[in-house]
Amino acid sequence: MCPIQIVSVDLFNTLVDLSSERHILWQTFLGETSTPTRIKQGWELTTQTLFNALDQMNATSKYQSFRTVFQACYTEVFERLQVAFDPEEAAGLLVRHHARSPWFSDAVPCLESIRRSLRVCVASDTDEAMVGEHVREYPFDMRFTSERLRVYKGDAQNRFFEAIVGYYALAPRQILHVGDAPAEIVAAQRAGLQTCWVNRPGRVWPYEYPPDYEVASLTALVALVGDGNRNSTGKC
Repeated sequence: MCPIQIVSVDLFNTLVDLSSERHILWQTFLGETSTPTRIKQGWELTTQTLFNALDQMNATSKYQSFRTVFQACYTEVFERLQVAFDPEEAAGLLVRHHARSPWFSDAVPCLESIRRSLRVCVASDTDEAMVGEHVREYPFDMRFTSERLRVYKGDAQNRFFEAIVGYYALAPRQILHVGDAPAEIVAAQRAGLQTCWVNRPGRVWPYEYPPDYEVASLTALVALVGDGNRNSTGKC
């Protein structure tokens, strides 16, 4: 295995916890009609609509901001579920909730441990406005976002991850990408990076080719990175 020089880490649901977002946002959107069932239905339908929109952009190499995409998603979902809330305002609330979402408890200790020997960058499908001040102030080596690169991670031409490889001028296998979404792991694999899937919920890997590593927490990632480099061959 090639020794790792750079650790590229996804932001949302990997370093930053969005778990309470669905309840807070959808309670606001639904108002007096809010129920656990309606919240779940709205969240799941929006997620599916979002993934469809991203798949289309990735296939056509077109770019729109996350806020614009979410506004379109909410327009469609609110109409289907008869939600009397303005989609533009809803997208603005989503952006602000992302920016306020906290670190996972294991995130900063993990970053601090890895940074003792390796450089760490953030790689996130996000608008800059969705990145909270606590993340902006953290001394990452670099922050790669879809807004800055004008492309999402799943881009069919691999432009997101190739931008990371090009920035560091390293062999792709010298970079380890860490994330919670299987689709982004697959995209990083296509670009030749080593990959680590953060599988907090204990899901089953849904694709043919597994990641190089799988961990249930960022605490486990620290040991993995150290062990992986100690056992590497030094050849890329």
